[in-house]
Amino acid sequence: ELKQKNYELKQFNETYTQQRDLIEKSERAFAQIKTDLEKKFHDKMQEINDKTRQNEQQLIENLNRDHAKVCDKLKLEYTQAKEQFVLII
Repeated sequence: ELKQKNYELKQFNETYTQQRDLIEKSERAFAQIKTDLEKKFHDKMQEINDKTRQNEQQLIENLNRDHAKVCDKLKLEYTQAKEQFVLII
Protein backbone atom coordinates (compact mmCIF):
# COMPACT_ATOMS: atom_id res chain seq x y z
CA GLU A 1 0.00 0.00 0.00
CA LEU A 2 2.90 2.33 0.68
CA LYS A 3 4.16 1.76 -2.87
CA GLN A 4 0.69 2.58 -4.18
CA LYS A 5 0.55 5.82 -2.18
CA ASN A 6 4.06 6.71 -3.29
CA TYR A 7 3.07 6.10 -6.91
CA GLU A 8 -0.09 8.21 -6.53
CA LEU A 9 1.94 10.99 -4.93
CA LYS A 10 4.41 10.95 -7.84
CA GLN A 11 1.51 11.03 -10.32
CA PHE A 12 -0.07 13.90 -8.44
CA ASN A 13 3.27 15.74 -8.38
CA GLU A 14 3.72 15.25 -12.14
CA THR A 15 0.19 16.42 -12.82
CA TYR A 16 0.70 19.43 -10.58
CA THR A 17 3.99 20.29 -12.31
CA GLN A 18 2.40 19.96 -15.76
CA GLN A 19 -0.55 22.13 -14.76
CA ARG A 20 1.76 24.73 -13.20
CA ASP A 21 3.84 24.82 -16.41
CA LEU A 22 0.69 25.21 -18.50
CA ILE A 23 -0.53 28.02 -16.27
CA GLU A 24 2.83 29.79 -16.55
CA LYS A 25 2.80 29.38 -20.35
CA SER A 26 -0.76 30.71 -20.46
CA GLU A 27 0.19 33.69 -18.32
CA ARG A 28 3.17 34.47 -20.57
CA ALA A 29 0.98 34.10 -23.66
CA PHE A 30 -1.65 36.36 -22.12
CA ALA A 31 1.00 38.96 -21.24
CA GLN A 32 2.33 38.83 -24.80
CA ILE A 33 -1.16 39.16 -26.28
CA LYS A 34 -1.85 42.10 -23.97
CA THR A 35 1.42 43.77 -25.03
CA ASP A 36 0.67 43.16 -28.71
CA LEU A 37 -2.86 44.56 -28.37
CA GLU A 38 -1.61 47.62 -26.51
CA LYS A 39 0.96 48.23 -29.26
CA LYS A 40 -1.68 47.80 -31.97
CA PHE A 41 -3.98 50.18 -30.10
CA HIS A 42 -1.18 52.73 -29.73
CA ASP A 43 -0.24 52.40 -33.42
CA LYS A 44 -3.88 52.77 -34.49
CA MET A 45 -4.34 55.83 -32.28
CA GLN A 46 -1.17 57.33 -33.77
CA GLU A 47 -2.48 56.61 -37.27
CA ILE A 48 -5.82 58.24 -36.43
CA ASN A 49 -4.09 61.27 -34.91
CA ASP A 50 -1.82 61.63 -37.94
CA LYS A 51 -4.80 61.38 -40.29
CA THR A 52 -6.70 63.93 -38.21
CA ARG A 53 -3.78 66.36 -38.41
CA GLN A 54 -3.60 65.85 -42.18
CA ASN A 55 -7.33 66.47 -42.50
CA GLU A 56 -7.09 69.58 -40.32
CA GLN A 57 -4.22 70.90 -42.44
CA GLN A 58 -6.15 70.20 -45.64
CA LEU A 59 -9.21 71.94 -44.22
CA ILE A 60 -7.15 74.98 -43.24
CA GLU A 61 -5.61 75.12 -46.72
CA ASN A 62 -9.05 74.82 -48.34
CA LEU A 63 -10.50 77.52 -46.09
CA ASN A 64 -7.57 79.83 -46.78
CA ARG A 65 -7.93 79.27 -50.54
CA ASP A 66 -11.69 79.91 -50.38
CA HIS A 67 -11.13 82.98 -48.23
CA ALA A 68 -8.61 84.34 -50.74
CA LYS A 69 -11.11 83.77 -53.58
CA VAL A 70 -13.84 85.63 -51.66
CA CYS A 71 -11.45 88.48 -50.89
CA ASP A 72 -10.41 88.72 -54.55
CA LYS A 73 -14.06 88.72 -55.63
CA LEU A 74 -14.95 91.43 -53.10
CA LYS A 75 -11.98 93.54 -54.21
CA LEU A 76 -13.09 93.22 -57.82
CA GLU A 77 -16.69 94.14 -56.94
CA TYR A 78 -15.45 97.07 -54.88
CA THR A 79 -13.23 98.29 -57.72
CA GLN A 80 -16.09 97.97 -60.21
CA ALA A 81 -18.52 99.74 -57.88
CA LYS A 82 -15.99 102.52 -57.28
CA GLU A 83 -15.46 102.95 -61.05
CA GLN A 84 -19.23 103.12 -61.62
CA PHE A 85 -19.58 105.68 -58.82
CA VAL A 86 -16.85 107.83 -60.41
CA LEU A 87 -18.60 107.62 -63.78
CA ILE A 88 -21.88 108.74 -62.20
CA ILE A 89 -20.25 111.80 -60.64
